[in-house]
Formats: sequence, structure tokens, C-alpha cells
Amino acid sequence: MSILLEGTGRHTVWNVTSPLVDGNILVTSDHNLLINVSAESVYNPAFAILGHHNRLTHTTARCPFVVFDGCLHVSGNANELLDTLVTVEEGSPSEHAAIRIAGDQNRLSLNRVTNVDGPAIEVTGQKNALRFNTAQGNPVDLRDTNGDCTHNIWKDNIFTTSDPACIGAGGATDKEAAK
Repeated sequence: MSILLEGTGRHTVWNVTSPLVDGNILVTSDHNLLINVSAESVYNPAFAILGHHNRLTHTTARCPFVVFDGCLHVSGNANELLDTLVTVEEGSPSEHAAIRIAGDQNRLSLNRVTNVDGPAIEVTGQKNALRFNTAQGNPVDLRDTNGDCTHNIWKDNIFTTSDPACIGAGGATDKEAAK
């Protein structure tokens, strides 16, 4: 691990490039801001966001392949990923997602995601809002494991494939997801 944000939080990491280190950036605290941060990892996530209310903007996560939890993994709640580039290159031994959202009430907007062997964006949490993201050319571009498209908001994303197919209809409305 290269960067660990813990303690009381409210840290700012700006204009940092962290070279290839497995499990590169770990955020366990809340209310942190990561701007223009690039990280690479091999088996574990390049970014693991376990805390709440964190914001990543203009970040880059690159993984040759992933085995655990995706290249960018969010299990905390109410985090924001804005204008992030996530790439999983090739030879992934399993179908793990490039971005995996296990937490609730997270917002993903304007992200560009590529995963040669697995899903680009996979959501297992609920009440997440995914808008204006681009994920094309993946085995599955967008996946919501809740299965019925009523637990998360999927709006104005650019993609070709989804699981379930109802993601193309937009998922839950803002009011439904807030319940």
C-alpha cells in the first residue's frame, strides 16, 4: 500500500501518481478529497474506499487484472466518484468488475470504464446514483446484482450491455431510491 487515509479524515490528496503497488490506496476515514490521483494495482483494488462521504475527482485507476473486489472498490456510503478513468487491461482470472460499488447512496458521474474480461461497473449496494458514465466494449458494461432495477438509479449512461436489461430504462427514480 502506498497511501492510507485513516483517523479523523478530512484529508486532501492532490496531484499524486502512485506507481504499481498491490492494494495501492486505502481510504478508511471519512470526508476526504482525492483530486487528480493516479494509482495502479495488480490483485487488489488500486483504490479501496471503505470510509464515507469521500470524493474522488479526476482520478485514474489502472489494473493489469483484478482478483479481489475490482480495480476501484467502494464499500463505504455516500461517496462520490466524478470524472474517473478506470481500466482493467487483460488476462483477468475471474469476472471481477473494474468499479465495484458495495456501499449505499454513492454517486458516480462522468466516469469512463474499461474491463476486457469482466463487468465495467457492478453495483451490489442500494440507493446509488449512476449518471453520465461511459462503459462500452466490456463483456457486461453495467451490472446491478439487485436484479430488478428498483434499488439504484441508472440514468444517461453510455453502454451497450447490461445485466439486468432494465438498466437501460434508467432504474429507480430519484424518489424511489431515496426510500
